[in-house]
Amino acid sequence: MKTAPLTPSESFALDVIRLVAAAVVAFGHLTQNFFSTGWTDLTFAARCSVAVFFLLSGFVIRYVTCRKPATLKHYLSDRASRIYSIALPALLFTLFADSISRHVNPTFYSPWEGTWTHPLLAIGKNLIFCGQLWTHNTDPLSNSPYWSINYEVAYYLLYGCWFYLTGLKKWFWIAGVCLFFGPRVLYLAPLWILGCAAHDLYRQWTSHGAKSSRLVWISLGSLSLLTASLTALCLETDTLLPHQGNYALLRIAFSSNVRPTDYLFGAIWSIFFVGLLFAARQITMDARSVLARAAHFLSEGTFPIYLLHFPLYVLMAACIPYNHASPTQKIAIYLGVLTIGILAGHPGNLLKNKLRTLTLSWNAHLFAPYQRSIDGN
Repeated sequence: MKTAPLTPSESFALDVIRLVAAAVVAFGHLTQNFFSTGWTDLTFAARCSVAVFFLLSGFVIRYVTCRKPATLKHYLSDRASRIYSIALPALLFTLFADSISRHVNPTFYSPWEGTWTHPLLAIGKNLIFCGQLWTHNTDPLSNSPYWSINYEVAYYLLYGCWFYLTGLKKWFWIAGVCLFFGPRVLYLAPLWILGCAAHDLYRQWTSHGAKSSRLVWISLGSLSLLTASLTALCLETDTLLPHQGNYALLRIAFSSNVRPTDYLFGAIWSIFFVGLLFAARQITMDARSVLARAAHFLSEGTFPIYLLHFPLYVLMAACIPYNHASPTQKIAIYLGVLTIGILAGHPGNLLKNKLRTLTLSWNAHLFAPYQRSIDGN
């Protein structure tokens, strides 16, 4: 499927959605009792926003690959450079910040003390995205939100195999990736795939005019209802799991960081997501306008906000004697973390470009035997 470029208003909508999702994740974690008292714990909102991120990721990756199919080599280079441009600095920062937090305030840091049994090993496993294999759960020290990056990489690999490979080779590699990461990671894959489906259906809608809108809503509605039914089954099973001993495989599958109700939220939200994009499409916007450029600049901080906010909270709470019951001081902490993440966005993009050049060079020899067949597709 050859897809048309997004309009400036559609790009603006995506920028706003991902920035808001990152801000909600950061705020939800701020309300945890580690950092706040007097506020309701809104961690569930953070989990729901992670489900939104999976949907967005599937949509954007589908758009990019359909817009510029390129080759598997270029796809992997783009994904690797994008992930490592923030994952590497985030992991190094987490090691540095947690070392300070643990030294300055060991009492406060005690909930994460267990991650220091082998701190470099925990960082290393997550650096190669092996922190969430099967029943294995290794957080990179206090940076618990990093778990979803391991999932993202799995979905990138699965999609790359499906989109670029052919024949038995495609299914061999897909099976290999599935077996490597395990059922817990695959449990959230339908949300990511739903993002891809939302892209294709939205493009059919906008390409063929209003007549296809009914198809879009019926298709997305059917997908959401199907997911809702599966989620209801998950809730039923989840209720039984603590009382039954014969659900070992289901325990593996449903030990995800996103609960079934959050899963359901992501599926239903896909309909509103498509509706928001269509509404934005009706607005004429200049990509060079101050509003569009400001939204793009701020949204570049989405990834840094997501991966830096939790160790930043831990560092601030360990080192700064702020009043955990003061809304003003907590909002100041929150805005400070958002600002740091936004300011880290541009350097992250510069690093991404450098890493992309390096990975293209490294992959040139690795994929040389397959290049002719892939380029011919």
